[in-house]
Amino acid sequence: IVIIYIKSNSLNYVINGFALLLCFITSFLVFLSSIMFFSSSDIYSRKKLIMNSNFQSKNIQSLGFVTGMSIDLYRYLFGAHYNLDIDSEVNIKKYSNTKYNIKYSVIDTNNDATKTIDSFVNSSVPTIKNEYTGIFKNKNLIFITAESLDFNIIDKGLTPALYKMNKEGLTFSNFYAPIYYASTSDAEYALLTGLFPKKGVWSYVKMRNKDYPFTYASVFADRGYTSYSYHDGYFHVYNRNIIMPKLGYSFEACLNGLEKKIDCNLHPQSDDEMITSTYNDYKNDNKFHTYYMSISGHLNHSFKDNAMAKKHKDEVKDLKYSDSVKAYISANIDLDKALEHLLDNLKKDNKLNDTVIVLVPDHYPYGLSNNEYNELRKLDTAYAKHKSGLIIYNPNIKSKTIDKYSSNIDILPTLLNMFGIEYDSRLIIGKDIMSDSEGIVIFNDHSFLTKNGFYNEKTNKSTSFNSKFTNDYINNKRKEILNKINASSIILEKNYYKYLK
Repeated sequence: IVIIYIKSNSLNYVINGFALLLCFITSFLVFLSSIMFFSSSDIYSRKKLIMNSNFQSKNIQSLGFVTGMSIDLYRYLFGAHYNLDIDSEVNIKKYSNTKYNIKYSVIDTNNDATKTIDSFVNSSVPTIKNEYTGIFKNKNLIFITAESLDFNIIDKGLTPALYKMNKEGLTFSNFYAPIYYASTSDAEYALLTGLFPKKGVWSYVKMRNKDYPFTYASVFADRGYTSYSYHDGYFHVYNRNIIMPKLGYSFEACLNGLEKKIDCNLHPQSDDEMITSTYNDYKNDNKFHTYYMSISGHLNHSFKDNAMAKKHKDEVKDLKYSDSVKAYISANIDLDKALEHLLDNLKKDNKLNDTVIVLVPDHYPYGLSNNEYNELRKLDTAYAKHKSGLIIYNPNIKSKTIDKYSSNIDILPTLLNMFGIEYDSRLIIGKDIMSDSEGIVIFNDHSFLTKNGFYNEKTNKSTSFNSKFTNDYINNKRKEILNKINASSIILEKNYYKYLK
């Protein structure tokens, strides 16, 4: 309109036209600034999204696609700023390490880049030691991350080993395995570190140059354990061949030594072959920790091109499911065979009583469509697919079902407490499930679930389970969640643990 105005009048009016254009641009910028700086006090106000929060989906939702992508591009090129909202008036308490899981009285890394995390840690409340503290002290640990396993396929006839461990061990009825930004690798990162993966990077790959003093191999090394890691996929995926040795593991995968023990030409490869053939590596060790990343349950879920599905096809042929679901169940039978042989070998060598087996899925089977997944269980909410399972099994422990809400970041501190390992619970974002801390599940879009209710950050809608799920409770949790996610990112980005004294 301004250009037309200028062209339709004589040269004498050009200056007035430019003045009008300048006035229009200035007014527009003032308007945009008012939107940004005079918005609400919400933790995801437009001002905070632009200045502090690295939350791309919220940026697009609140500021629009073009602005959201522009912010994302800027942060990709120049880095994101993570702000922690910590009350400066909070009195720093000192806790006794006889009652609480702490290692430091007050944290001071004496580093400008990490001082915000110091404040966050010092203002956090540590978890209290409990009846499960030290119950597994000096026992062996076998940790299995089960590719795409859904606990609804566990059946006494089809998967007897899983059924036995789930029935006789500690099971967790409200455990979730939220999918993050890089699926399996982010899930492994959360399981190994107790931290949320950082948005915009492959945290599992990025951790190869960082320090992590509380991971399993790290803490067991000082206690005379040998540590092994195996994956029946290819060795270089997600840089496991670099990361696992960095964490303290002796690592084998296909094309990295494991091909001498199993058939690596199959796809997916056999969990049974991997776990059964590698057992001899550590069975004679005095104390050992073994980490397995399985693959038999990997997509595609088809009898045509999935070797594990074809291997156990006859065992599922009479099930009343679609072929994709039957193929999915069939492939996971191979994991059950692996557990069956593992339990038999440990028992034969008198190692079973002294060994703890932990099994947890990395994420839900996203190789199945929603309709196919509904055949296994009803997906009645947007987040139901992330409900998962966790087994902690030892024949000497009394079986029990834990109904506390928990997720994959909580497993590391839970096991550290159970193995009687001194650690500082304020330095790990996940919390000991067996402690009296409030259980919470935090999804990758910052929605959350507790015993009091569910809040959907995407829609700003809540579902209350009781009268405690008030607006104040919700807003406090939203602030807490943002701090935890941002703190996890800073810990990774700034290599925070390196500066602990």
